[in-house]
Amino acid sequence: MTKEKLQAIMDRATPRDRWQRFVGLSVPWALTSREWDAWHKSTRAAMPIKYWLGWRLPGLIDRVLHLASEARRWVLYRTTRRHRYHLLDLRRGDPSGKYRAGWIDTDTQLELANVALVRNFVELELPRFERGGWRDGEAGTHERAKRLNNFWTVRLPKLREDSAAVLHEAFGGDHMIGDDLTPEREAAAEKHTEMEANIKKEIAAAMCELVEIREGLWT
Repeated sequence: MTKEKLQAIMDRATPRDRWQRFVGLSVPWALTSREWDAWHKSTRAAMPIKYWLGWRLPGLIDRVLHLASEARRWVLYRTTRRHRYHLLDLRRGDPSGKYRAGWIDTDTQLELANVALVRNFVELELPRFERGGWRDGEAGTHERAKRLNNFWTVRLPKLREDSAAVLHEAFGGDHMIGDDLTPEREAAAEKHTEMEANIKKEIAAAMCELVEIREGLWT
């Protein structure tokens, strides 16, 4: 092994490696399970202080740091909105911002949950992923997710707005009942029904596509 390669390996040493060298504990790189048992037994007997300082102490510190990290996560997951990964905010599923709280039927919950998941992935996760220099390696999954997000946040609200406008133009604030159901209004009602049916088909297709790409929705 050349001096340059050895230096490169030394430069990649972890803080634990450097500490063990500092206290004079030589730890092998790779051993079998039986060989490790023999090394621990012989080293502990031959140099108990160096063994404790170089092996036991770092292990204790790692354990304390791990417990502190777990405690920090426990607090974050229960007190900060950003880290509440166990909760899905259905309000993110309504780009119009009309739904804030309250009872909604299961079919609406299902749609809002799908939209919220896609929005969280595309708008929150992907930017960090792409800033890190990573690229979409799941057969265009990320691009498909972006198209789904565009459908739910841009195209779908416009389709619903156009459908509602058909009724509003024909009926204004009137109800679609009684003797006022003129041929023009009846045609508008039929057009509205047809537009709503097409909207439902597009929503179903988008939800099916989301299921298809679900295995690639990770960063």
